[in-house]
Amino acid sequence: SYIKTLEGPEYRFRKIDLVMNEFTEHNYVQTQLSPIQKTFTKQLNLFIDAGIHPAIARFVGFSYIPNHLVFTKYYVNKTLSHLLKDIRLGNSHAEWDSTMKSICVFGIVSALAHLHEIFDDIYPDFSIRYFCPENIVFNSKFEPKLVNFEYGDEKFDIPNAYIPPELHENTDGP
Repeated sequence: SYIKTLEGPEYRFRKIDLVMNEFTEHNYVQTQLSPIQKTFTKQLNLFIDAGIHPAIARFVGFSYIPNHLVFTKYYVNKTLSHLLKDIRLGNSHAEWDSTMKSICVFGIVSALAHLHEIFDDIYPDFSIRYFCPENIVFNSKFEPKLVNFEYGDEKFDIPNAYIPPELHENTDGP
């Protein structure tokens, strides 16, 4: 059942809702993916093929009807974007110490390495769309989890390079 839409600039790429499974009473994040069947299937396969990794949001299911949706585990401590914005505003976060920063960097690099290890051979032009602070969430122990990664299928001169989300919309540059 629907709880609320997660709004704000941190979720600018997709419609994202917090939902609850009425049978288990667990909360999940519901993300609306492409309405195009072929693209949705490719996006869904990425979640499935990525498997289980400690720094990637846990995929729990999908739905074709009424929309193309993917469900992932809900992580309570919001996004890296939220945390950094809060710190910029002068709010104290005792948990954001050197150890947590190191864990965050290691987790993110580990998740990206895992995805490239799986997909580089399958997709020669593999890139990860939407890699940004808005798509890194924290669990209850403030361990990072990469969410909303998507195969970019880009044809750029440098394969497997980081590509800012803005270039996916306009490959000629800003």
